[in-house]
Amino acid sequence: MVNVPSLVSLSIDALKRELIHGDDLLPHVYELPLELFNSLVECLPPLALQKLQSEMPFKNYDDYGPSSDDLKMGRKCGRYGNFDTAWKALFKFRWPDLAECVKPVDWQQIYWETHVQNCLDEAAEIALLPSFSGCLGEIQILGAKANGFNTIGSCQV
Repeated sequence: MVNVPSLVSLSIDALKRELIHGDDLLPHVYELPLELFNSLVECLPPLALQKLQSEMPFKNYDDYGPSSDDLKMGRKCGRYGNFDTAWKALFKFRWPDLAECVKPVDWQQIYWETHVQNCLDEAAEIALLPSFSGCLGEIQILGAKANGFNTIGSCQV
């Protein structure tokens, strides 16, 4: 028997694609009921999660918002609540061996730092090959797949 996807899962898939390729739906995504918004946040690939988090208007943060102490310290609001949980899940999915060793305060930051470091390590390996005869800026590294999407497409050094 064939499993038929639910309307919610089809809608979330469509929202994921739109968040990666366009900005038209961003204002409407922030108006989703909290339960649907949480479901979306939990399954976004890194680029879409970054876009959603960085563009989120302050007035709609609800439980994603900062405490009054965070406002005084000038911390970025979007690094709290389910966003941090989603970044942690993406990190564990992509680097399961590293996830147990790392105890970051900000999973978003550690995710992108690890991704960039991996790109640089791979570019260095390519540049050190005896057969490499190009410029460092010509090296292209394909992004690792996470949740069915490339993390950022590719890294160009």
